[in-house]
Amino acid sequence: DAAFPGYRVLHRDLKPSNLLVNENCDLKITDFGLSRGVNPSDCLDFLTEYVVTRWYRAPEIVLSSDTYTKAVDLWSCGCIFAELLGRKPIFPGSDHVQQLSCILEVLGTPRPDQIRHVPDKARRYIAGLQHAPGKDLRVMYPHASGHALSLLHSMLAWDPAQRVTVEQALAHPYLAAFHNPAAEPVAAAAFDFEDQADNACGGSENAREALFQMACRFRPQLEGALPRLGAGVGAVGGGHVEQQKAKRSRQPSSETGAPPAAGGATGALPHAPASACGATRDWPRYGQSVTGGA
Repeated sequence: DAAFPGYRVLHRDLKPSNLLVNENCDLKITDFGLSRGVNPSDCLDFLTEYVVTRWYRAPEIVLSSDTYTKAVDLWSCGCIFAELLGRKPIFPGSDHVQQLSCILEVLGTPRPDQIRHVPDKARRYIAGLQHAPGKDLRVMYPHASGHALSLLHSMLAWDPAQRVTVEQALAHPYLAAFHNPAAEPVAAAAFDFEDQADNACGGSENAREALFQMACRFRPQLEGALPRLGAGVGAVGGGHVEQQKAKRSRQPSSETGAPPAAGGATGALPHAPASACGATRDWPRYGQSVTGGA
């Protein structure tokens, strides 16, 4: 939503490598693999800690909050903005514990009311750490203007509810020269990625053909391969789907079946690791180093 306020899209993986800029300073954003359509009041269930690349990951995700909002994109924008100001990442953590340490070092230890949205175990872990005073952004970025630092500070707030919104960021004095409300319409409903994909492809079974047609726009010499590909698309869209359904129906339930054998025999899929399913993290004990892995 930070990147696409008018379309009500939560990108969930904003980082410099997903931002494309040409010599005219035209900006394009890529990699929508983790994106979701959202409404203003949406609070998404925690699906996985791996939304958002670690260095640009909001503290509520690092601390395994059960839910998160579109404010996670604003945090990522703040990290990218800080990288533009300082020419290096602001929170370069090597794992989730060190990521938290980097955030604490810059922003300081949060007040209890600023992390009321995170699990009790994470709050107790932070309370057991040595108090961090934080750093002065004016010292970190001595060449940045006051307006730039004000905007950065508003993006990097511990509490997502206190983080600046897209509308507020666009109206900030630092962006006043570029803010144009008439050119920033808001969509009536959340963007539906699945519906848009089906409309573009004429149904999910024709996605392969649609992808080929897109490639032909850049490589017209591939057009001659279309009839042969068309036959394959039919197979993929019809019989292949039925084969996959039949295969799934023969597989035992994940609740009753045994784990797959080494030889590749069918069976229930192994359970995913707890950390990949949104479970509360196993934070180190108070006496352990904050830079250690977990």
